[in-house]
Amino acid sequence: MPALSGEQISSCRFLESPKDSLYYRQSRYERVASEKKATQHMTLNSMNATRITTYLRDYSARRRCSANHKGNMRNAARYLERYEEYVGHHIESKDFDYLCVESFFIYMRQNYELRYNTIVKIAQTIVAAVNRMRKDGMQVGRDYEDFPLKEEEVTTVALSDDEIECIYNLKLSKKSATIRDLFVFACETGLRYSDLIALQDENLHGGLLNIRTSKTGALVCIPLRRRAREIIARHDGAIRYTDSQTNYNKCVKTLCRRAGITEKVLCEYTVGTRFVRRSVPKYKLVSSHTGRRSFATNAYLAGILPARIMLITGHKTEQAFFRYIRVNKKENAKALSELPFFK
Repeated sequence: MPALSGEQISSCRFLESPKDSLYYRQSRYERVASEKKATQHMTLNSMNATRITTYLRDYSARRRCSANHKGNMRNAARYLERYEEYVGHHIESKDFDYLCVESFFIYMRQNYELRYNTIVKIAQTIVAAVNRMRKDGMQVGRDYEDFPLKEEEVTTVALSDDEIECIYNLKLSKKSATIRDLFVFACETGLRYSDLIALQDENLHGGLLNIRTSKTGALVCIPLRRRAREIIARHDGAIRYTDSQTNYNKCVKTLCRRAGITEKVLCEYTVGTRFVRRSVPKYKLVSSHTGRRSFATNAYLAGILPARIMLITGHKTEQAFFRYIRVNKKENAKALSELPFFK
C-alpha cells in the first residue's frame, strides 16, 4: 500500500481517534437527522437520472391520493415500460422531449386498440409526472409540453325531464331503488358522483342543499326540485350508498333500458388508427356523469340564465359550461318557438 502524504494524513486524522470526531460528539438525535439529510441529498442527486416509470410507481406508492389516480399512474407506467422495450432503452426525465412524446403517442396508436382519448389521458399522466420531476429539481427534456394532447369530442347524452320521470316511476327492488334514487337526485341537483355519495344530512336544510364540491372546492347552494325533495323524505335524509361506481354505472344503464330509453344515437370516435362510426342505444351511453349533464341541459332549456346555472354546477367559464349542454335540433326548435321573435 503506498504511503500517505502529510496532507492526506492530516485530512484523515479522524481515523486515528474516531471518538474525537464530530459524528461521535453528536447526540443520537443529531446523528439520525444528519444521516437523513445526507440520504435525502443522495436521493435527490440520483433522481436526476430517474426513469419516469420508476418515479410514477414510487409517487403512486408514497403519495396520498385517490385509488383511481394511483391506478392511472401505474397504468401509464406499464405502457411506458412496453414502449421502452420497443425502443430498446429506458426513458429518463432528461430524455422526455417533444419528439419522445410524439414517438410514444404514435406507438400507442399503432400497437393498441385503445380509444384516442384513453391514449391522450395516459400521455397526460406521464407529462404531469415529468412536470413534478422538474419541480423536484430533476433535469427534463425540452418542449415536451408543446405536443398537443387534446381529447377528441365524443358523443355524450343528457336525459330529458320526461325520461327522468320514467326512470323515477320504475317499480324496483330495494337495492335498485336506492341506485335509481341516487341517479335521479343527481339529475335534479347536478352533483358529481363524488359529491353525491359524500352527501350528509347536515348538507340539507329547508329545501336547499349546501355543499363544498370535492373537485373544485366551490361552495354551491342548490334549491331542491320536487323529485329531489321526495327522495330526501323517502330516505329520511341523505341517500346512503356504499357499493362501487362501476356497479352504479352498470345498474343505471339497466334502469334506463327498462325505462325505454333505447333510441339509436350515432357515435363517432377513434380506436387506434381507425375512425369508427356506429349507432348504439341511448341507454348504453348513460353513466354517473349523465345526471350532471342532464341537470345543466334541462335547466338551460327551461330558460334559466347560464350564469345562474353555473352558480349551481360550479363552472367558472361559459365555455366549460356549454360543453355540458346537449340540445338536439328538435329541442332547439321547440325552445325557439316559444320566444316572441318566432310568434
